[in-house]
Amino acid sequence: MDIKRTTVTTDTYFTRLSSEARIESAVPAPDGRPVGKILGCNAKVRVTSSTASERGVDVVGTITVSVLALDRQDVPFGFDAEADFSHRVPCPVSVSGLEPIVTAQITECAMRSDYGGLRLCGSVLINVAVLKHDELSCVCDLSGERGLELEFASVSSARRALKAVKSIKLREELELDEAVTLVSGSGRIKEIKLSPTGTGYDAVGKVELRCLVLFGDGALSERSFELSFVSEIEGDPVSNPIVDAELTRLDVRMYSGGSGLVEAEALICITVYSVQSETATILSDGYDAEGTFSCQKESGSYLDYLGRESIRQEIRYPLEVPSYLPELSAPVSLCCNPAVTHAACENGVATVEGLLMATVVYRGDNGSLSSFTEVVPFSVSIDCADCAYILPRIEVCCHKISGSGRALEFRSELSLCADIYALRSFTYTKSLERGSEVDTHEGILIYFTDAGETLFSIGKRFGMSKRGILELNPDLTEPLSSGKQVILFR
Repeated sequence: MDIKRTTVTTDTYFTRLSSEARIESAVPAPDGRPVGKILGCNAKVRVTSSTASERGVDVVGTITVSVLALDRQDVPFGFDAEADFSHRVPCPVSVSGLEPIVTAQITECAMRSDYGGLRLCGSVLINVAVLKHDELSCVCDLSGERGLELEFASVSSARRALKAVKSIKLREELELDEAVTLVSGSGRIKEIKLSPTGTGYDAVGKVELRCLVLFGDGALSERSFELSFVSEIEGDPVSNPIVDAELTRLDVRMYSGGSGLVEAEALICITVYSVQSETATILSDGYDAEGTFSCQKESGSYLDYLGRESIRQEIRYPLEVPSYLPELSAPVSLCCNPAVTHAACENGVATVEGLLMATVVYRGDNGSLSSFTEVVPFSVSIDCADCAYILPRIEVCCHKISGSGRALEFRSELSLCADIYALRSFTYTKSLERGSEVDTHEGILIYFTDAGETLFSIGKRFGMSKRGILELNPDLTEPLSSGKQVILFR
């Protein structure tokens, strides 16, 4: 007998891991500006590498912190700091050679005085989905035996495939009022669009920049700007690309001399993916007239990429100024760091839960600047049929504090972006074994079906082809009901 084989490549979740990394790192004090009080920290984390090993997943990354502080004369100013970290996410079994998908989020961040210098203290929640790639050798066709009857199945899967990576450097001059001093700057990718070309993509996007400025009378205020960028990305174009854009670095500084001009430099990393679909036809079962072989079948499963879903949701939450601080007269600045703590799919709905670490900087009723941090819970849901696994990312699009005194309201718009996967199962023929004898009746047999039987299973049992059964029973249709009369002849 001639046996043909094909290879089916599958991706499955091997395991999910989670671990919290404590970060403590000395940070150089700002040159010539002694720190009197830290008001707030806006932190971002970036994973630079991850490696699966026998003992877990080794993760390396960088925390970048924008700090708002008061000097010893209670004048506000800002500075940036960085700290590298490495952490092993432990696993009870070896994951060496497997593919880790890592997300990292800040759950705690503080800057403290440390013997004349500063020390960054924080926590990073690291979540890892470990993928296992299997290549299954499956029988896909048979030939050479008398009365072969074969059943085939199709295994269709989609996966996300990397197409291109491009770093874009953006530089722009902005004009502020001449009577102000730049205290700090922060930003995010507001939008990005890709258009396929003959050689790749045209990328068009915007960066939202927020500058905290100090006026001559001591008042603090935020100013917002939009920085536009255009870039060409080389690569094989696809019609519906999936794009990730990350603001990996942002430097904002004011020219000296009181001109009011600000220089903003941003480094943007754009990653482009396509959806790669594959279909394989495999032998699910087979027999011949003499029952000389049987199929040794095994079950498999794989992740099927369904695409990316996005949703925006408003969050409202009451906040209260702590009793040991002065009452709020006017809000000055608000920064939020989101962290996903739980993600699950059930009954066609994907739910993502997490925490927002919200730091409020405000001017009190006594005229001084104060700050406090509160953790705000959130829950966002997306309808997605067939969803089994979700890889989410949460971003804060905008936020606002309203109220005065001690009773405040926190409002934020969150953007949930999630890659959705279904879990598919299939049965394949791994090899052939020596068959068991078929029912060797001769002549006409009246057979009454059992529940769940098919023309194929009846033919396999009695050594008849499906075509031969239908010739004797032209009115038979599947699915067969229990107790259905079937005429057989051999």
